Amino acid sequence: SGGDTCFVLGPGLIPFSGCVGPDTYGYGENCVGDGAPFMAVDPEECGCSFVIEGSGCYKANDIPGQQWFVFLDG
Repeated sequence: SGGDTCFVLGPGLIPFSGCVGPDTYGYGENCVGDGAPFMAVDPEECGCSFVIEGSGCYKANDIPGQQWFVFLDG
């Protein structure tokens, strides 16, 4: 992602991934991401409709031919 938190993985694939506060990591999918890539402060700024924050292992949306999982450890 080049350090940007709102970035482009491929056509129509714009996620958010980054720190959103002290000891808090956020991940977002289905993002609008107007102007991506850029450094967003939170998933909402990236225009994400699916957001998780906190701890745990989550199944992320897949990229064709791949399966993605997200592990958040606060």
